[in-house]
Amino acid sequence: MALEARIHTTPKLEVAPPNALIDERVSIRVLGLEPDQTVVLRARMRDDVERDWSSSVTFRADATGAVDVSVQPALSGTYQGIDQMGLLWSMAGQFDDGKGLPSFMKTPLTTTVTAEVGGEVVASATLERTHLAPGVRVFLVREQGLVGTLFRPDSDGPRPAIIVLGGSEGGLSELPAALLASHGYAALALGYFGIEGLPRDHVGIPLEYLETAMGWLQAQEGVASDRLAVMGGSRGGELALLLGATFPQIKAVVGVSPIGVMIPGFRRGFVGLVGMVMRRPPGWTYRGAPLPCWVPFKLSFSSIVSYVWKTLARAPIALTPFWLEAMKDKDALERAAIPAERINGPVLLLSGQDDQFCPSGPLSEVAMERLAGQKHPYPYEHVSYPGAGHVFGLPPYLPATLTKARHPQTGAVYLTGGNPKDNAFAAVDSWARILRFLEESFGRPG
Repeated sequence: MALEARIHTTPKLEVAPPNALIDERVSIRVLGLEPDQTVVLRARMRDDVERDWSSSVTFRADATGAVDVSVQPALSGTYQGIDQMGLLWSMAGQFDDGKGLPSFMKTPLTTTVTAEVGGEVVASATLERTHLAPGVRVFLVREQGLVGTLFRPDSDGPRPAIIVLGGSEGGLSELPAALLASHGYAALALGYFGIEGLPRDHVGIPLEYLETAMGWLQAQEGVASDRLAVMGGSRGGELALLLGATFPQIKAVVGVSPIGVMIPGFRRGFVGLVGMVMRRPPGWTYRGAPLPCWVPFKLSFSSIVSYVWKTLARAPIALTPFWLEAMKDKDALERAAIPAERINGPVLLLSGQDDQFCPSGPLSEVAMERLAGQKHPYPYEHVSYPGAGHVFGLPPYLPATLTKARHPQTGAVYLTGGNPKDNAFAAVDSWARILRFLEESFGRPG
């Protein structure tokens, strides 16, 4: 009588490469399971503000006792179907914890992945991600009145340069700048308000400050002064379009969830948005004069009361309906439209069709119509993503689950829109388009 011997193996979890750039795809596999065995994969991460993020997905092992997330579908969990990076982008955090917007600048950004069978952890692995490729140098910029961080590859040859601008949250947008440098560009994350050394409020920001930053960046070692781009998100996208339309030394413009018209400034505090409507302070000035602005809200007494009540109660507010109502005044919109047709180079705009913070798709079309109407001699494109919200433009493979957020300047909680799956797709596709756009505009860096 023949006896059958069964060899039991210890499950092993593989994450490769274990050290990667944030925008780099990684492989996640479990080996040594029983054939057809059910396994739960969990990912856990802590960001810069000490907020915990986690995801959980159930798989069934194949006939060899293996799970490969790049080819096998999730049975249930925080994402569905086949998605190699789903375990990472589907991580969710607690957004009503008062910690503000998420930040993923820590290096390394450590994610622990575990495999559980029957409620017990049978294998684990660690993934360490960074925003800085080897050789990228980091310089704090605190001169000529500028506040920023320069990321520059440490290599021979002049590099195209990019000024990276954040939105109405203020401060610095360092993560995309760091990753752009990791792809070969000299990138300056530039603040223009809401950080020490700069105005506290977004009111009357002089474009000359940005002009100074351009000249400073063009003069830096290793920078190709004739290949300068500007990239911004939300109000930073408004500013990117405005700078491109004002200063011919800018040769390419990227706007993520941008605003194609100039809107008023605002002051810090929960009534800042109401003040934007009632007082209409200028957002920008040039040569000592305020630039025209279009007020995106027509608030009634009842809507003001509702806004203040929701702000105090931290109930999420969708602003897009207010914008869309105000956009019916075509003459007022046109008077403050950014003259995008003056931009001295190609333009790429990216928006989400479910943006609940502002209608960035229709507002991008304001710029597109001007470019088309004047037969802009350079390439221009607007890509609008179905199901994506206002906040999809982080580099890919970070959590795409942010659909509402407490604004760090006003204190109100706003709906940003979108759903995690479509936000994740938009992040991947838009980042690839940005890198391709820059290469087509300036050639391969380095």
